[in-house]
Amino acid sequence: MSHLQVDLHALGTPVSRDSVSSALEHFISDMKAGKSGFYALPKQNSFPSEILERKAVLASRMGRVETFIHLGIGGSSLGAEAIVRALAPTNAPAFYFLDNIDPDALCDVMTVADPATTLIYVVSKSGNTLETIAQFEVLYAWLEKKLGAIEAQKRLVFCTDPKRGSLRDLAKQWSIPTFEIPPNLGGRYSVLSAVGLFPAMVAGLDYHPFLTGAQEVVSHFEDQVNAKVVPDALELAARLVQFYKKDGRNITVLMPYSQKLKTFSAWFVQLWAEGLGKNGLGITPVAATGPTDQHSLLQILRDGPNDKTVGFIEVLGFQNLTELKWTGVTGGTFDLVSGITLNQLMDAELNATRQVLSNQSRPHFSLCIPKLNPTTLGQLFQFLALTTALAGYLLEIDPFDQPGVEEGKVLAIDRINACKKNAIV
Repeated sequence: MSHLQVDLHALGTPVSRDSVSSALEHFISDMKAGKSGFYALPKQNSFPSEILERKAVLASRMGRVETFIHLGIGGSSLGAEAIVRALAPTNAPAFYFLDNIDPDALCDVMTVADPATTLIYVVSKSGNTLETIAQFEVLYAWLEKKLGAIEAQKRLVFCTDPKRGSLRDLAKQWSIPTFEIPPNLGGRYSVLSAVGLFPAMVAGLDYHPFLTGAQEVVSHFEDQVNAKVVPDALELAARLVQFYKKDGRNITVLMPYSQKLKTFSAWFVQLWAEGLGKNGLGITPVAATGPTDQHSLLQILRDGPNDKTVGFIEVLGFQNLTELKWTGVTGGTFDLVSGITLNQLMDAELNATRQVLSNQSRPHFSLCIPKLNPTTLGQLFQFLALTTALAGYLLEIDPFDQPGVEEGKVLAIDRINACKKNAIV
């Protein structure tokens, strides 16, 4: 790959190809059969033609967008928010990602947003997500009260199943512009579909580089497979699974040294936990941000239970170069940091943290990108999605389902029905 560099040297001895060949063959076979759409998504995505159509419709329906309210939960929200928080320009609309039914959070947004220039993007793979439908009912009532039904409906865009679900039914009834989430594309793997790329477009970002970067990851993976070497994503997955099975390392910490990637870590937590936590197995993900969490987590990472592997994301070149020039009272730490840049300080702290872990033989790995931009972010999304899927195959579980989540939905519906019958309070 021309951008993303994968450094696994601090994880110890590489795995042999023979030890991972069965899982690799199974994965490749399933991807060819279309078991999950994430693998072919960058190459086959129909999103570019769809987005042009939706953009034209939006322009004719409501004009400018000053506030973008994204309704969704889990994979229907986290990836999109990660894109916007990482890359949205300062002149982008105000973005609110409402992934919780906290009534105060919804009311706070309705207090500050102008309905006339607000776009509500409702994302639900099934079209029946309880929390998202509940949020939508509240926000639509707000729009309708302020603008009337006709104008309120002009400020809606949906993203859901092509044929089924309550959201799809309403889209047909009201003629709401609607993106499709392919049936074989799980929510946590859907960021590089319309789920994440439509908000990116509204933020003023070009969506093509995201797909280009993701396809570079897939192409590199296939080149390594054809060359009969263990691909980087499979090597990382195999090491993490090996640590888990043999050494009891059941926690993976992802720690980007970039404030703009903080939400990216939250996206990874869902991807890893929901992908691998099955059949009594699983490696618990922890989100961190460097250098902030050196002051909260580094102590336990160094001296706590030896049950963790830490993954760093390193941005080699930040957009801004900020020099420290102190002209006040001299002495101590003021003199120490004066004369360098914040960029150099970030680099020093990251490398110091790596060394702290190495000194205690605590395993870690690094994903390095030259700059944070749509191409490299697309690479990070696809690489970690690929790593997660491959880890599932190595664990011999299905990384694309979520039976525990589905059970929770069924039980919640049962309690709602019981509540309506006054069986519980």
